Amino acid sequence: MKPRMQHQLRIHALLKALRVYAELQQEELGHRIVADQSFVSRIESGRTNVTMEVVHSWAQACGGQRQIETLIQQLQWLLSLVSVNAFRAPMRLA
Repeated sequence: MKPRMQHQLRIHALLKALRVYAELQQEELGHRIVADQSFVSRIESGRTNVTMEVVHSWAQACGGQRQIETLIQQLQWLLSLVSVNAFRAPMRLA
């Protein structure tokens, strides 16, 4: 997979995570950003390219900067748990 495509998929996944974290259904988010539910679905699945305007509208609809900062902190914490556990060698009993 090309690096640019990987970044796009990450953006789509982060936008979905932001919506879920804000406890919004796709239809409600669509209403807030003046779009329909199918547009939200296409963004989250990576079938539609994301513009900075969409990212900004999406973030504002999901609670703004504070909501994003909280989500990022929680994602970083989860990733730190995964990375620690993924590389921890199993204990052997002699």
